[in-house]
Amino acid sequence: MSNKLASDLMIDVNNFPLIRESDSLKKALDSMTKFGLGFACIVDEAEKLIGVLSDGDLRRLLLTRQNPLPALLVNKAFEYSGRKPISIYSSASADDCLAVMKKYKVSDLPVVSEQNVLIGVIHFHDLIEV
Repeated sequence: MSNKLASDLMIDVNNFPLIRESDSLKKALDSMTKFGLGFACIVDEAEKLIGVLSDGDLRRLLLTRQNPLPALLVNKAFEYSGRKPISIYSSASADDCLAVMKKYKVSDLPVVSEQNVLIGVIHFHDLIEV
């Protein structure tokens, strides 16, 4: 592929949906809509990645909960997110990023530091242009 690393290819944390552990589902949806992406990364107070809320999580929520939508929107988004998010270190190669995305069938891959601090995300379309 190329000699590029995840750190060369990632989207900066200011340019994708990033929410806090205590943020509501409504805030997550607003952020996902603002950036036009189908996911939101969730971080704790130390900026460590603790979850990813995806469009799939939202579909499953709507199909399995009988609560009215307004009642769900005030709950914490983290409650409905994947709690073991797939991520990759910033030092990983572009080939490694692609392999992880294929293995786990994800199109957006959070990039973390060695301390699991969220520093970016790689979108599949950006990766295949390498």
